[in-house]
Amino acid sequence: MKLTAISCNYADPQGLRAKPLVDSCAHYKVPLHLYGGPVWPECRKAKLEYLLPELIQLQSRGWTHVMWIDAFDSLVLAEYPVICASYVVGMDAPRLLFSAEKNCFPYASLREKYPLTRSRWRYLCAGGWIGEIEYMRSVIPVALKNSDSNDDQGVWTRAFVSGLLPEAKLDDSCLIFQNMHSSPEPCVKNKALYNPITQTMPCTVHFNGGCGLDGSFDEIRRDLGL
Repeated sequence: MKLTAISCNYADPQGLRAKPLVDSCAHYKVPLHLYGGPVWPECRKAKLEYLLPELIQLQSRGWTHVMWIDAFDSLVLAEYPVICASYVVGMDAPRLLFSAEKNCFPYASLREKYPLTRSRWRYLCAGGWIGEIEYMRSVIPVALKNSDSNDDQGVWTRAFVSGLLPEAKLDDSCLIFQNMHSSPEPCVKNKALYNPITQTMPCTVHFNGGCGLDGSFDEIRRDLGL
């Protein structure tokens, strides 16, 4: 297994918005591949359609897996070996592992389509996932064809509840991914993020839905020494 973090960084010519993520990856020695351009396209294009050629390029360089993490509101919190071990040993290395959140967004009506999980983090969040590149190259076109949503979250949600991703799992234990929207429980403990509900120390944190704009994103960064 050879994994790199990946994200898109559009409309950020100075790299300032992605800097916290870049710095956190450097701090924990996690490789990061950024792609983008001067203008922000719709999320469907930025995070799915334009992702495909990046995956082909990475695979040609020997990478086997990617960890998607949204660039502007996320941080990596663990070193490369820890992330890989959490994925392989802790989660049994599914071909696609999505982060989970408490809200069924953007389709609240699909709430009952989701399986029951071990925690309150029950619903798919597209802001963080780990996937086998070969598998991602095959399922992204299928997911896109299944949904006309302009949002990557909508595309992935429809594919998941429609049974088009049979080898995908949700990280409902927050072992690797911690989404913070509607989640006041996680706290910094001994310079690490700790979720007292799942009793895990997530490898990444994502302030989804703009929930970090109240200053909590910067506060977590300071508390973690990032």
